[in-house]
Amino acid sequence: MAYTKKNNKKRINKTLKRKNKININLLKQITSLHTPTGEEERGVKFLLSYINKHKDTWKHKPTIIHNQDTKNNIILVFGKPKTAIMSHIDNVGFMHTGTKGLMLDLGGVEYVDNAKIRGFTNDNKKIETQLQIRNGRPFSKNRKIPIGTNFTYSPLWKETKNLIKSTNLDDKAGVYICLELAKTLKNGILIFTCGEEEPMSGDIPYLTGIIYEKYNIKNVLILDTTSDSNNIDLGKGTVVSFRDYYIYKRAFINKIIDILKNNKIQKEVINTGSSDGEYVLSSPYPMNVAFIGIPIQKIHSNEEIIHKNDIIYTLKNMKKLMTSLK
Repeated sequence: MAYTKKNNKKRINKTLKRKNKININLLKQITSLHTPTGEEERGVKFLLSYINKHKDTWKHKPTIIHNQDTKNNIILVFGKPKTAIMSHIDNVGFMHTGTKGLMLDLGGVEYVDNAKIRGFTNDNKKIETQLQIRNGRPFSKNRKIPIGTNFTYSPLWKETKNLIKSTNLDDKAGVYICLELAKTLKNGILIFTCGEEEPMSGDIPYLTGIIYEKYNIKNVLILDTTSDSNNIDLGKGTVVSFRDYYIYKRAFINKIIDILKNNKIQKEVINTGSSDGEYVLSSPYPMNVAFIGIPIQKIHSNEEIIHKNDIIYTLKNMKKLMTSLK
């Protein structure tokens, strides 16, 4: 092909598309993991395997902290960190009570009548059944299920040119972005947390102690998902929250917005919902906290919907913040 400005522009556009391409196979694998709050081991096992397999190909090799003290949480420390990102592994679901198929919520799960759900017994036997909603309460169609069995919505994946419809995009999309960040991150901490969906079931206060006392981290970014609303649209960019149930320090949020002012961002003000940020805010350590969200439709249902561009925008924004925050 002869060189022309037009042909050169086409080559540039193709290069940009390749650079911004989402690793769909990886994201699909992560969303299919069964990781209800309190039973995140399958996700932890997958992540540790992935990290150990790929860490030598990353631009900078991290220190991996995962032991009895950190429980199911995984901490990756790169270089001389100033900022930490937290993304949670666990997702919403149901716990079987053993009483006539009655289920109790794990997190703020949305009830979807006749939706397929799956769980695992203590001896790792998979159970698949259907959710039934009666008088506003969730039941399993199969009554012969061991008491205490946790269920999540069965994996579902539908994809168009721009959209992904799947189970467990909250917060597997954030986990995916962290794994992509790990490829090039020079200085920073990535934390894959557990127990976010249920109040007081996580270990954030302990984790904040590790990153503050050992690494003097004073900036924490909560990379999670948030519901689309009147002010938030799919495909329009990353969400920065002024507040959810909790109010974040305005000076730090303004700093985040200023750093990202030329990037694709949306601003959110709501008075419901919380995240790992709740426990960082309540810790005894003087940390700046910001919630960075990826917008989702039908959050906590079996058909969460996300725009591919929002994943790309958020990855770009997180890279910018990790190099700009001091």
